[in-house]
Amino acid sequence: MADPEMSDRSGDTVAVLRGAGVAIDARRAARGLAVFGLLGLAATAAFLFASAIHSNAQLTLLHDGGVPVTATVVTCERHLGGSGSNPVGSTCRGTYRIGGTSYTETLPGDASHAPGSPVQIVVVPGDPALVGSVPGAAAARASAAAYVLPSVLAVLFVALSVAFALAVRRTERRA
Repeated sequence: MADPEMSDRSGDTVAVLRGAGVAIDARRAARGLAVFGLLGLAATAAFLFASAIHSNAQLTLLHDGGVPVTATVVTCERHLGGSGSNPVGSTCRGTYRIGGTSYTETLPGDASHAPGSPVQIVVVPGDPALVGSVPGAAAARASAAAYVLPSVLAVLFVALSVAFALAVRRTERRA
């Protein structure tokens, strides 16, 4: 038979630890997890909205305020595919001058260029790291499509928040 100090009233053996025992209210824990989930959903929607605003602003700047310049290729690194045997593109860096200052930035696209070769790009004078290809800058337009996912997440957040509030209210009325 079990030691009387090591069993509860039901006769089940219990381990005794130093300090106080821990009792967890499953409803309160579930509520806390639901609140953290809702906060995470709201934060994700807000981040995606901010990202869409920033991206659209950059596209508009590149299209409306971009200046064509010639960059001189400094380096190109070739990238290989999954098996390591097939080339899938390159990342090239080029140097250009604008406003009397020289900048070295990653060139748009994934084409490989020989070091020292000229490449036509479009840059924004106030933001020299904002670089685009000539056809890309001409086609750049802000898009409402960037707001679709954050809007869906925001609507989902509101719907789940209302459902959560109603469920909490219902359980509090029962208690």
